[in-house]
Amino acid sequence: MTMLMTMRRIPVYLHASDPISYAGVAGQLRPRPEVQLLPPEEADQAAVALVVTDSVGDETLRVLRGLRCRGSLQLVVVAAELADSDLSSVVEIGVAGLVRRQEATADRLVSVLTSAADGEGTVPPDLLGRLLSQVGRLQQQILGPRGLTFSG
Repeated sequence: MTMLMTMRRIPVYLHASDPISYAGVAGQLRPRPEVQLLPPEEADQAAVALVVTDSVGDETLRVLRGLRCRGSLQLVVVAAELADSDLSSVVEIGVAGLVRRQEATADRLVSVLTSAADGEGTVPPDLLGRLLSQVGRLQQQILGPRGLTFSG
């Protein structure tokens, strides 16, 4: 009981590409004491924005960029499909967490939201490997030939 009283609640703005996804994720998160779901009019008070979508297409990227412009909130994406090309796009925007929809249990979402609120990144291991490969190719094919590195 004491632990619950001292537990911080992470203010979260939830955006979903469709009402059924919104209702499902909100239904998973509302009962959780670690999370405080904010109404849309209070989105500017969120520490983390959770974006739920089928795929990371132009519309999702537009939403993420708009949220990024709101300030220092962390971004987490739940998507049914995550292609390699999506990785670089969401990294450029500054997404802190990626979750596949089929892995988006309430416990997993709370874990990723907590990590994001703490400034930590969360990416499924196989996607992290692919992202690191993309970074390596960028260094070898683009930066290296121009005498550039990521650090300068």
